[in-house]
Amino acid sequence: MRTLTLVLCLVASPVRADILTVLEQGNTPMPRQEAAVSMDSETVHIRPGGNGFLARCTFQMRSHAKEVLTRKMAFPVVDPRYAGVMKEDFHVEIDEGGKRRRVATRVKMTRTESSWAEEFYFEPDHAKFNYPGFVVWDVTWLPGETKTIHVSYDMGAARTYSGIVDGWSLLYVVRTGALWKGPIGKAEISIEFGKDVPSHRTSATPLILSYPKQARWVSTSKVRWRFSRWEPTEDIRVTSLGWVGLTREVKRRFFYALPHPYRGDSARYTVKYLDELVEKELAPWREAFPRRVKKLDRRALRRLIADWLYHEILARHGDPFLVGKAGPNGEIPKGAVMTSAGYAYSEWHTNFQAYMYHGGWYRPRLGPKGTVRPADLKPMERQNLAFLKGQR
Repeated sequence: MRTLTLVLCLVASPVRADILTVLEQGNTPMPRQEAAVSMDSETVHIRPGGNGFLARCTFQMRSHAKEVLTRKMAFPVVDPRYAGVMKEDFHVEIDEGGKRRRVATRVKMTRTESSWAEEFYFEPDHAKFNYPGFVVWDVTWLPGETKTIHVSYDMGAARTYSGIVDGWSLLYVVRTGALWKGPIGKAEISIEFGKDVPSHRTSATPLILSYPKQARWVSTSKVRWRFSRWEPTEDIRVTSLGWVGLTREVKRRFFYALPHPYRGDSARYTVKYLDELVEKELAPWREAFPRRVKKLDRRALRRLIADWLYHEILARHGDPFLVGKAGPNGEIPKGAVMTSAGYAYSEWHTNFQAYMYHGGWYRPRLGPKGTVRPADLKPMERQNLAFLKGQR
């Protein structure tokens, strides 16, 4: 039985980004290039807790204006599903008069819903700061005043990978620092790991760090970056990856995120197209494993992808991948992996369940008494089925 690896849509985290300012056009907030406020320093400490990791951040923000200045500060909400989480979990305090004052925040969304594809192929556009919403609050500075702002929130879990490569990655977005006046004066960012994360010194899959020249291990479980006059060019990332390859077990449980949008009914599949999909599947791992990727059996990977595309055409027309009926004592026919309401289904039924949930497109059809109505395939789909059958 193949095990689904829904890493893209199930372990995405609420937010992992620095503070920024937004401009409201009507009721729609959007990131702004800030010309009057600089980030003189930032301190970020990330440690295990909550639903994975907790972030505690302190920012010193200085006004360069000659008059009283008010700005709408913000942190991004990277997905509409997290609006409620951020409303309850995100906390802001500001140092004033020698004391910390709790500041009320609001969640302002430009979109309240996301499409099935956005949820399944979850990947926030951090580079363009194109977010569906923000946690916002107002800050007022006197002329030339420096404010110290404390932010805390639950980052959620690290992103995990399973398949040709196993591992995880933890990301904290710092490129929003480019929106402030001038470079960031100084920054210290540290990440502490729990006991379940192997030591970087003994693990067979050592941790890969962004900004390696600025990174220092202060203990076997804590890494720290320090910067001065910093203009971030990439985000802070810690990654632990181990090469698995196309082992028998990986082939058996191989889960493929099908190309979006569907083109099986409108474009002819070719060997060239399959090879393009193979290279796209391997692209994320080339930098970390150049030799392994080069030596991988691409024909074997192409066959696996062709098999998925073949069954996708059938699934698009609601094929339930029915094997037969379960026996009176619950026994299932050969080739079945699951039963429901007395019927037995193949592994492809379970594979495509990932495309059924969260408003997905897979809608298995099963007629009265277990009959399956014939699918009304388009001519292009029939051609593609014949081609893919020879590639599996």
